[in-house]
Amino acid sequence: MTKYNTSKQDNVEIYKLNIQEQELLTAQYQIKGVPTLIYLENGKIVGKQLGVRSVEQLKNYEKEYFSNSSVK
Repeated sequence: MTKYNTSKQDNVEIYKLNIQEQELLTAQYQIKGVPTLIYLENGKIVGKQLGVRSVEQLKNYEKEYFSNSSVK
């Protein structure tokens, strides 16, 4: 699993997971296809999206899934 520090927000972490190399995590998070975005808050899944998303869609999903969203 690779961590990316691309977010300007301190409370957002982005990871890339190779589903062929990380089979246990793939099963744990029930990843059925790629790309899959999983939103976690305090270690719990609060949302999951399958498929390619635009930057605007990602911002909207963060606002939806996280009550204290800092994305503008």
